[in-house]
Amino acid sequence: MYITLSATYYSIVKNRLYKKIILFCAAGFFLFAIINILWIQGISFVNSYSNLFADSIVLIYIFLYLEELRKEKEAQKVSAIPMVWIAAGNFIFHLLNLPFILFLNYLNNNYPGMALSFIYMYLSFIFINYVLFIKAFLCPTPQQK
Repeated sequence: MYITLSATYYSIVKNRLYKKIILFCAAGFFLFAIINILWIQGISFVNSYSNLFADSIVLIYIFLYLEELRKEKEAQKVSAIPMVWIAAGNFIFHLLNLPFILFLNYLNNNYPGMALSFIYMYLSFIFINYVLFIKAFLCPTPQQK
């Protein structure tokens, strides 16, 4: 999923420096995820370190995209750009997911009942993300104007 998000933000960003940052972050995440699975957390745990790293990287992608959007010379109505809504959904999901993932292994090991009850909170993050994705698909296309 995170490699797909990297490819998405890489394809919409036009600045060469931002593209290099995205490539570097994606390669770093890929290497860290493999190292995490093999040597740090192992395969039997929820790889929360990888998820924390990936959530942080996605937040960087969103900031790069929004900074590029801010620097554009042509003024656009931001609410009419579908990728802004997708970026907003990703921002909310990954920002709220950071504290949840940070304590997930601890809760799984010490308080499994509480960890299971927090899954509804996680599902609400996903719900908010997809509601904003649906809003992105409802943005008018240039032919509809």
